[in-house]
Amino acid sequence: MDPTSTNITSSPPTGVDPLERMLAYFTWLISQSPSQAKLLENARNIAVDEGHNFNTIFKISNDEWKAMQVSGGIVMQIMTGATRFKKQEPKT
Repeated sequence: MDPTSTNITSSPPTGVDPLERMLAYFTWLISQSPSQAKLLENARNIAVDEGHNFNTIFKISNDEWKAMQVSGGIVMQIMTGATRFKKQEPKT
């Protein structure tokens, strides 16, 4: 998936730290696909270790994800779930 094709257009909830938002996003992704929890947790931990947050994870290229040893299916879930996640986020 081309990271430039993922467009996060809505504003984040006011006062939400981008790292905390990313962690909440991964928690939500895991709740949507609990059988893949370990793979999603691994991707989350790698993203945190690499210094990413909700504002930057959608800009990671496929090659970068591959170098971080995150599988293509998990990357697709990360890239495509944001719209549904934002719809359920509390507005502050």
